[in-house]
Amino acid sequence: MFCRSVTSKLRCDRRRCCPITSTSTVLSQGVQQVTNRNSSTLTTPTSPFMNMSPFLMQRRGRSQTRFAYPEGMKAYEDDWTEEAEYPEIDPEIHTWNEYRRKRLQDELDFHMKIRKATCPEAKNLELNMPKQFGYKVFRITEDTFDYDSLAAYKFVTRTHIASNTQLPSQYSAPVLEEQVKHYLEKVKKPIWDVLQFELNTPRSCESDFNEFPHTIDLKKSQSIISQINRVILTVLGQEIEHLKDSQVDSQPNIEAFWQMGGLEPSFRRRNQRKGNEKKKTYYKLKDIKIDDPVEGHLHYIGSPLLQVRCKDPPKNFVSPTDPVCSRSHEEFPDRFPHFLEAYGFRFAENSRFASIIPGHWSGDLHRCNLLAYHGRSHLLAGERVDNKYWSATEENEEALCSQAMLVSFGRLLSQAFYHGFDQFGDLEYPFSTQTVITNGLDWSFFAYQLNTIKFHRLALAKNQKQNVMWGTQSESIFDKENPNELNVNVLGNILKFYLNTPVPVDVENATPYLTSRIQDWDDDKERVLTFFNFREQVCQRIYRTDNLLKFRPPEMYEYEKIYKFYFNTMPIEPRRRFFELPSGFPGSQPWNEPYKLKDPLYESKGIVRLKAEVAARKEKEAIEAAKAADGLKFGVAPAKSGGRRR
Repeated sequence: MFCRSVTSKLRCDRRRCCPITSTSTVLSQGVQQVTNRNSSTLTTPTSPFMNMSPFLMQRRGRSQTRFAYPEGMKAYEDDWTEEAEYPEIDPEIHTWNEYRRKRLQDELDFHMKIRKATCPEAKNLELNMPKQFGYKVFRITEDTFDYDSLAAYKFVTRTHIASNTQLPSQYSAPVLEEQVKHYLEKVKKPIWDVLQFELNTPRSCESDFNEFPHTIDLKKSQSIISQINRVILTVLGQEIEHLKDSQVDSQPNIEAFWQMGGLEPSFRRRNQRKGNEKKKTYYKLKDIKIDDPVEGHLHYIGSPLLQVRCKDPPKNFVSPTDPVCSRSHEEFPDRFPHFLEAYGFRFAENSRFASIIPGHWSGDLHRCNLLAYHGRSHLLAGERVDNKYWSATEENEEALCSQAMLVSFGRLLSQAFYHGFDQFGDLEYPFSTQTVITNGLDWSFFAYQLNTIKFHRLALAKNQKQNVMWGTQSESIFDKENPNELNVNVLGNILKFYLNTPVPVDVENATPYLTSRIQDWDDDKERVLTFFNFREQVCQRIYRTDNLLKFRPPEMYEYEKIYKFYFNTMPIEPRRRFFELPSGFPGSQPWNEPYKLKDPLYESKGIVRLKAEVAARKEKEAIEAAKAADGLKFGVAPAKSGGRRR
């Protein structure tokens, strides 16, 4: 028989289960077996140093008693098995050296800290704690989408396009079709009036020569979408229950941050790994090859023209166990074969703090996105032209798919984060959303289901899930055959997105990793400290308010790059700068130092001294005023201060 509890809760010197004999024996962990096998309690926790005198126990120290059982701990019949149960051993990690295993354990501890944080603000703060000045990130926006970049966006979001010509089957349900027919006649005339007014009214931005075409197009789209949303909510909001208390946000700020493994190392990283072979610390990193993939940080920053939020999320389009949600290794390999820079991904000029914002505060009960409108002005910023190598129409459709994929993933990632899920632990249930990309005339509709967000380097190859997206081709809101009529298919899809009824999540607790809200914390000092630093990081405020040099990001000046870094022409100059210090020396890597919390209630000694002087002066003036008042009360004139006595 083998003990299950001993091997799982205590560390044996040999790191394996200890066989139990029929006679009374003492295990290596300090567990003594009781000879009575029929008793429900088979073992009694003892210590191998139980009979030792207190003086010797004190002399041996704490390290000699690390195998002692906690007081009152017992083992029962369920703790014994006929065959030994060993923990799972990862064949890849098993070959690592001690240094890499220690780094792995540090990463797992960091993941657990984020998981144990009780609110989204605290989780975001823990995410930024390892970096004092933020992360080096790929900053992704909706401003531009390069040629043939769909493959890169599919990899970094792990999104499978189930269909690019039609929406999921639930939009073809007979009940939904009847509702669309019922409301279509009510909204057709008001929407026609809105389009005629917005398209034929001259705008001041059109006559401004400083405005770019894509900026003018974005402003037009904003006006048309706002009016169409107003018309639909006015008609449907009186009868549809989930639209009565829905929230509408105009141009909210949405940000998402995630780590992506399996990226191709840059030439700079390859040269850095080559240089590590010459250093004394190479023995720590000798398991890492020069061409091994790296992990990158991606930061999406976007702002939809308009979004509608409800208390419950839309119903999932497919079951998470459906084969379409299982990862395809041909479509999503463990390593992306090209540089992301070749597909329009650019490193941010400065380091950025990780900020995850779904467009609302964490205390808002309407935290589920029903649908969002995005513009397509980026097609005008980089206008594509047909030639013998590619078709501009196909490239535009791929750019719209890339945009829908990016904005839907970023919005749902931030929404899942505010439900308590982080990228180091996977989702317990899927999230869904609806995205509309339009300029007021041409409309594209997309449905997105988020199944996984676990893409960091330790879990990329093991994660067998993928996200799914459905979409339609661009279609004009005016009928092609009769331009004086509206396109029924486009209006029907708009109404379907509004009529898609949200349903509560079929779980006991939708936020299993959120135990409290930051506004409900009893400790005022901790609440103020957490929220202040969270706000500083979200606003990307790297500099301290006192502008001290030691709190600024490190900088290598131009003359140092030439005369010290690239060409060592100043050998006698004292080596005091961070890039001149030896590897591993304190201060040699200022970017990797932990973040220092800023206390908003902190006051320097000078400020405290000044406040004390002001308080003492006020107290003295109050005493003099009281004495003067008492003198007037008893008919004694107050003494005049200053002047010459006679």
